Amino acid sequence: MAGWLKEFDSVCDFVFLTGPFESALPVTPIVEQFFPDDPKCQWFRKMEHLEEGGVRYAGLDVGFETIGKALAEQGPFDGVLGFSQGAALSFYTAAKQQNGELVPPDGGKLKFAIIIAGFTPRDLNHRYLFNSQLETPTCHIWGDHDVLKFKSEEATKNCVEPLVLNHKAGHKVPKLSQTQVGLLSDFIHKAMQ
Repeated sequence: MAGWLKEFDSVCDFVFLTGPFESALPVTPIVEQFFPDDPKCQWFRKMEHLEEGGVRYAGLDVGFETIGKALAEQGPFDGVLGFSQGAALSFYTAAKQQNGELVPPDGGKLKFAIIIAGFTPRDLNHRYLFNSQLETPTCHIWGDHDVLKFKSEEATKNCVEPLVLNHKAGHKVPKLSQTQVGLLSDFIHKAMQ
């Protein structure tokens, strides 16, 4: 994120949240592949595959409580940015606010969401959040060599006129080209109006 902090220092103040759960070992092979040495935290305890089909994110309520507390105590926030599982929670946050949930006491809703290597969350208990398209302006960023890019592409279908930016790497927060910095800056400024 160092490059992002430098590029957007005059535009944004960043507040970083950490998922409330430490990953239980062994982590999934794809997480281990991309992040072999990093300490790992997550926004829910585990993903449960249900016999009736679909999935449930066990402990997701704690993840939502963490986000709700940050919105209430550290906000107001104009936007949210997340990577991978954090991007899914950013997506959830904007969708919940559109549905009248996770709105802080000051009533300030998010004006934009930046979804990096994200996906549409699949928890059956919260599927209703994506029955209609997300109206909050979104920017979706993924790598051409990300094995999960199809999930990021699919997520854009849940959004009204999303901005899409690509990079040449894999599943990571990318360095942005000057053109992309300009597009993202324009996106933020437009959303703030």
